[in-house]
Amino acid sequence: MERLRKMAIARIEQQTRNIPPEEVTSIALNDLPFPSERIVAFTSLSHLTLISMRPRIKTLHSLPLATLTSLRMLDVSDNAITVTEEEEGPLPVCPSLRKLFIANNNIKRWEEICRLAVAFPKLEVLDATDNEGNEPSRFHEAFELFPNLVAFDLKSKDGKDVAILETDESSSDEEEDESDADNENENEEDEDEDEEGEEEEEDGRSSDGNGMEEPPAKLQRTE
Repeated sequence: MERLRKMAIARIEQQTRNIPPEEVTSIALNDLPFPSERIVAFTSLSHLTLISMRPRIKTLHSLPLATLTSLRMLDVSDNAITVTEEEEGPLPVCPSLRKLFIANNNIKRWEEICRLAVAFPKLEVLDATDNEGNEPSRFHEAFELFPNLVAFDLKSKDGKDVAILETDESSSDEEEDESDADNENENEEDEDEDEEGEEEEEDGRSSDGNGMEEPPAKLQRTE
């Protein structure tokens, strides 16, 4: 196990080489132990992938979620996670998280999905397929639990398949930023058009008294 742990640390060092810890945004591990103490230093981490870890992750409490305030995508598929409160209490609230992939874990009751809604209130994508507690009859209820949800188990609210890319950033926050930028560009274009219109009017007034430009003088042909 110690050898695997060293491999995990080496993998992280490889992915973060020549990058200051505060600028690291993505870490991906699989089939290795999870060195949580190494992750804490990456305060700007936005994408964290921990698939089929060895040993399997059993609880989200083992992740330093409270310190990862920029985390937007978390993939912990193929582990042994349960979302219970009996021993460790509720999960810390992570309002930054937009995508959670928690397929093929050990979620046995729908109440565990409800607890995820409390911890991750801004989720837009949730994949909880291949979990015993993910009841198909409650599909539409998931969209009520998560107000911003656009895809649950890779399907939209109307049941259509949705292709999810882990690198997508389609959050409402970013859309608002883009909208603001578009509005600024439109305002600048309108100002430019107004200035052009004023210049044309001035040119018209500087021409003959009728406000129309005189036709160009005819040049005399020379032989």
